[in-house]
Amino acid sequence: MVEVRDEELFDKVYAAILARSDRYDGIYYSAIKTTGIYCRPSCRSRTPKPENVIVYASTHEAERSGYRACKRCQPNKQELINPDADIAERVTRYIYAHYREPLTLERIASTLSIAHITCRGCTGE
Repeated sequence: MVEVRDEELFDKVYAAILARSDRYDGIYYSAIKTTGIYCRPSCRSRTPKPENVIVYASTHEAERSGYRACKRCQPNKQELINPDADIAERVTRYIYAHYREPLTLERIASTLSIAHITCRGCTGE
């Protein structure tokens, strides 16, 4: 198992988790003991307590240890580096296509099958 045990490195990766920085995306993955999920350090999901985090150097190692990929940040998809940018792009395309209609955040989120709070966070509304 390639679980990262270096305390200094853990602190750096955890700082990236707190800042939701993409600095370590694709390099390290944070597995959350309490949920059984692993994420990118930049994931926008609730910030885990440090005692519940295990850092792995690969998605395969996290999965072999029994964790599943986060549905929000999709760390198992290497080509998807910034899921928020993908959502923002989908929202923007929808708005351009329907700008003459009355639009609400709830309607956009429902049409695109995303939570309205996710839509708000990704678009800055």
